[in-house]
Amino acid sequence: MSDEAGIKALFGQYMQMWNDRDFAGMAALFAEPTISIGPEGPTITPKNAAMAASMEARFERLEAENFDHTEIETVVVQLADADTATADLKNVRRLRRDDSAIDELDALYILNRIGGAWKLSVAMAGAPGWRDRKE
Repeated sequence: MSDEAGIKALFGQYMQMWNDRDFAGMAALFAEPTISIGPEGPTITPKNAAMAASMEARFERLEAENFDHTEIETVVVQLADADTATADLKNVRRLRRDDSAIDELDALYILNRIGGAWKLSVAMAGAPGWRDRKE
């Protein structure tokens, strides 16, 4: 399997775990530490156990809005070198049971090959199209 196919498969696995609410499984896909960048600013999560707890808290907020599942329209992978890559996720939609959107976003992940396996090291999310804007 090529690195690009392997990274896309990793995101398929991540989405399956996300939709199954497998917090420990999702967290295991991340490097230690992990950096997350969002509207609140950067957060460094030192250990996967803390990442799992953070995800569980995020799900509690989503479930309050009748969250059912997440879909990703497109994953574009670019290799920087043999052990570093980016994954650009377009049109990530968190959906309710009736398929109405709770929110939509685009995300950029930086991945590193650690111990022979691709791991998510940095996650950054923003409003749809944030990377396409020219200002």
